Amino acid sequence: MVNISRIETTQRIVEAIKKVGPRNCAEIARLTNIPERTVREKVKRQLEKKGILVRVNVDLAKLGLTQLWVTLKFNEEVEEVATRVLRALSKVGYLTYHAKILPNNYYVALFAVPRELKDRYSELFESLLELKIIKRFKLHELSWLIRPSMRTEYYNFDMNEWLIDWGEIERSSIRLYNPVGDTPIVNIDKIDLALLSKLQINATLSLREIAKALNLNPKTLGYHMREHLLRKGVITGYNIIWFGPPTGPTRKWILNLIIEMDHLEANEVNDVRVVFNKIPFLYSEAYSYDGFYGTQIFLPAIHYTDLISYLSKNLRTQADRLSIGFVDRSDARGYTIPYEMFKDGKWFYNVDETIELFKRLAIELKLKE
Repeated sequence: MVNISRIETTQRIVEAIKKVGPRNCAEIARLTNIPERTVREKVKRQLEKKGILVRVNVDLAKLGLTQLWVTLKFNEEVEEVATRVLRALSKVGYLTYHAKILPNNYYVALFAVPRELKDRYSELFESLLELKIIKRFKLHELSWLIRPSMRTEYYNFDMNEWLIDWGEIERSSIRLYNPVGDTPIVNIDKIDLALLSKLQINATLSLREIAKALNLNPKTLGYHMREHLLRKGVITGYNIIWFGPPTGPTRKWILNLIIEMDHLEANEVNDVRVVFNKIPFLYSEAYSYDGFYGTQIFLPAIHYTDLISYLSKNLRTQADRLSIGFVDRSDARGYTIPYEMFKDGKWFYNVDETIELFKRLAIELKLKE
């Protein structure tokens, strides 16, 4: 028999984390009327074992960073070292995520680049084309990228499974988060960025744990958290992500999809967003004013056919613009904010040096002119 009280306990804790974050266990206990020891145990140990992660939401625009969604197709001669190219871009080119997409063997790459340098990224990829490192690319400057939380009302925390009635999903209502327009840049420093980087890796870490890792005074770190990141709105909240059990035989039955749509009219965007935001395990959604819309979804394979049927039925006129690919999870990786590239109060990036780096790679691989 399913222990309903245990399900409700975990769900209440998860919903409270969305409001106050994962570190204030005393406040979560107060909000949920659950003993603090139970809260701490679930937040620190049990959630991740269930394949549920807490993520910190960072307003990258306030850091002066613009997000790009780039699709890349590497030349055949380079495919074996494609991951090496992308990891180099994570160190010198503000790459924050890359994934190989099956079955067409192209890559999706996300960048968070200094606002004043964004226009030079087309130049970088044009150079990669000229060097025959890539066959083609498409770059979208994102207006926003959002990672919504899992819809806990459709998840059984005791059985670790989604219980979904897709007809109910269609009939349900959803409130969209509407990003603000232009965001002013705030003053930050390297301590702020180092703290954000640690929180991006593990949002449940205490400030004391982070201070120890960074060799900083916990009081100093607490000041930066309160006055620089929270008060200035750099950290906008926390979301709860389901990505499936991290280990065990059922792991292979978890699919990771990238779904892209092009040529959306402005008056279509809200309708499309409503359809996707009703999906209980939506991981992220992104939009560009050039009419591009991209999403990432983690889901159990058993729900795949139902998901595609739901999208086909509810997108209607937009369904023929869907492109669905499967992430090769052995060739996918996320990266934190590149705080090493922040010096003297500003971001730096030398596009010409990066191009020279790839010219040397082209020579090493003996690519034809």
